[in-house]
Amino acid sequence: MIKKVAIIILASFASLLIWRVELFFEVIYHQYSNYKFIFSFLLIGITLVLTRFYKTPIKGAGIFWLKSHLEHQLFPISLKDIWQYLLSLLASLSALVPLGREAPTVTIGGAIGSVLGEKSDHNENIKLGIVAAFAAAFRAPIAGMFFLYEVLMHRGQISSLKSKLLWSGSFLGFAIAGSFVGFKKAFDVPHIQFFNIKLIILSLFFSTFVGVTSAYIFKYFFKIKKLFFKLSHEENHLINLILLHLKVLVLFYFVMFFSPEAIGSGMEIVVSLIQGKFHSLNITVLIFLVRASLLLLFYSLTFPGGTFVPFLALGSLIGAIFSLGISQFIVLDQGQMIWFVLLGVATFFAAMMHAPLTISILLLEMSWNLKLLPFLLFFSYHAFYLKRRLHQTEFYHF
Repeated sequence: MIKKVAIIILASFASLLIWRVELFFEVIYHQYSNYKFIFSFLLIGITLVLTRFYKTPIKGAGIFWLKSHLEHQLFPISLKDIWQYLLSLLASLSALVPLGREAPTVTIGGAIGSVLGEKSDHNENIKLGIVAAFAAAFRAPIAGMFFLYEVLMHRGQISSLKSKLLWSGSFLGFAIAGSFVGFKKAFDVPHIQFFNIKLIILSLFFSTFVGVTSAYIFKYFFKIKKLFFKLSHEENHLINLILLHLKVLVLFYFVMFFSPEAIGSGMEIVVSLIQGKFHSLNITVLIFLVRASLLLLFYSLTFPGGTFVPFLALGSLIGAIFSLGISQFIVLDQGQMIWFVLLGVATFFAAMMHAPLTISILLLEMSWNLKLLPFLLFFSYHAFYLKRRLHQTEFYHF
């Protein structure tokens, strides 16, 4: 039991450490904005070197490694591997690349459980680290349990949701994080009149659109990813690494200068849009296209970082584009426009990740607004069902 408590505590503190380092560099970039290109140049270079020359079993977001362990296809890992992955992750996130910290944080939590736990209870220890890290990262202990069930386990394996140990670990991780950063909601949602025929019809149309288009986005996302991956991993000579570094930096600096909203994980975009701070339709479309392209590039290069929050950001932008576009023909009030932002977050994530329960409960825990839950669940499941009918493969598949 002492080892299990140690897993929960270390996974929670690892989550807090990653968050604090990311926040520290955001402050540095703000205070020394004239030097942010230099900082980013060095940090992206460090990340490329760490990921190319010091190989670990954990790549990218690390979710594939987690799923392999949970399916008993074991790739041994050591504390050295965890530290190396943690350092490359911190360098990657500190460079403001458009990847998120949440999935790698969960991976590190699972890795801590793998290293510290008893071999006789290997899977349970990994799961314990996962839920504690997720709960600490989002302050969302219930969503963490459903993330484990929907994304990391085969559907139908409901035993994890019955585990008192995992529920306790998730809430303890939440309590540890909350004791340091506070127990406050991530954003406020204005009053929305849901029982409105116009809003329901538009929401059904929007969730149908997201579900169908997500299948094609998913298909071409992985086709382009394979192409990028092949081009960037054909040779590992130092000169090729330097050339790749320079190409990525030129593109990234161009985006950083002309479209600063397109860098970073994207949580600020989600919160800003939910607060009703909309750009024009053209600017919103441009930000979406640039963020999607950069996410694909850095994810294909196996930079340490995840797609969890970046998908939330892309979903919020899809919702904003829809509400801004439709408001030119149909009158929408501020609350209804914000609803489509939330609906974009929920439906896009549910369709891409096959996790409608996770995202619906996560938005509930982040907003503390129980009225949202039944509507988010219905439309998220609708988008998820349509996407799965058209393309059954999960995002994190073998």
